[in-house]
Amino acid sequence: MIHSLPGETSTILTFNWDTTEFSKGNYNLTAYATPVHGETVTEDNTLSILGITLTILGDVDGDRDVDIYDIVIAVGHYMPSWPP
Repeated sequence: MIHSLPGETSTILTFNWDTTEFSKGNYNLTAYATPVHGETVTEDNTLSILGITLTILGDVDGDRDVDIYDIVIAVGHYMPSWPP
């Protein structure tokens, strides 16, 4: 996917990632902007997001299953004083 924008500007890009064919696990995502003509500072042309956990719906703690521990964490966010 290629996007262009004027020099010395920025934008936010949103990508939809269809994970249907991916296995559950940890992934790293890297985006790279090709240097433009005359660009001398290229250290900021790469963005990496490390440790994206792909799991199943309801797996709050990231251990790749849904169990009572996930429920306790979820309830704790809605009822901070629980358990009593």
